[in-house]
Amino acid sequence: MVRVGCPWRIAIFRLLSAVILASCAQFKQLAAPKLEKPTVELVGLKLGRFSFTEQKFNVRLKAANPNDVDIPVAFIHFTLVVQDTRLANGSVDEPFILPAKGSAEFEVALSTSLLKMAGQISRLLKARQEKVDYRISGQLGVDIPFVGPFPFEKIGTINLKR
Repeated sequence: MVRVGCPWRIAIFRLLSAVILASCAQFKQLAAPKLEKPTVELVGLKLGRFSFTEQKFNVRLKAANPNDVDIPVAFIHFTLVVQDTRLANGSVDEPFILPAKGSAEFEVALSTSLLKMAGQISRLLKARQEKVDYRISGQLGVDIPFVGPFPFEKIGTINLKR
């Protein structure tokens, strides 16, 4: 024999469940600060040493914080495309503070396989252009509860002769 509970107990249980779920969602909205998206851009690109198998690069990135509060950055993961050629993926995994209404610049060492990208790298080196087009995209992760990583993308031109 199956015993069915009182209908009013089931109604109260459903009502309490709905209230708890709604309050959790409301708490997340209250607890997570409203932050404007930080920006990341490429400010320098230098070709480094190369061997028969790889080309090294040094890229200088600038992250800017448009907010009135410091942002603790946990990581930055990015893909760098130059002259429509994906050069490399990179990351900054050392945490740092992005100051309120300020910016931070840092250098990242990258390398790419010459075996896989010989044609594209060769075209870049032969072009000997002073300025090249780039696109950098990725995610900037923050160490703030209830705030996920910020996606970013920046398209621009960089001077190679700096």
